[in-house]
Amino acid sequence: MNYYKVLVNGRSCNGGALVWSLPKAKRPGKWHSIRPPLLPCSNGIHVTSEPTRWYKWGCSVYEAETCGASIQKPDSPDVLIVERCRLIREVPHPSWWLDAVSFIESLKSVKWFAQHETPLPEWHVTLK
Repeated sequence: MNYYKVLVNGRSCNGGALVWSLPKAKRPGKWHSIRPPLLPCSNGIHVTSEPTRWYKWGCSVYEAETCGASIQKPDSPDVLIVERCRLIREVPHPSWWLDAVSFIESLKSVKWFAQHETPLPEWHVTLK
């Protein structure tokens, strides 16, 4: 199975803050590793077989190579938690994502959506 890592500005973005060694000119990034025990959401490198599930604005997706110990995340069958990982290559976004980004970026040119005044402090949403 292929696994992927979703990053924003070269950093983990769905928990954790690891700065990743990125692949360059067909050369994989350097290996990253953690010390066991592997624990979901607290200790381990998390990769996914379904990267679009974890997309964030401005993200990049990389094919990942893993080795060493691994466990499945119990509540997310697409997530594998591993001891060692490196990024092999950047993966292009699907066309639907590129279309969505293009559409949202185009809204900046719609005058109605432009910010005309500084919001007032009393303009806030109260959640109950």
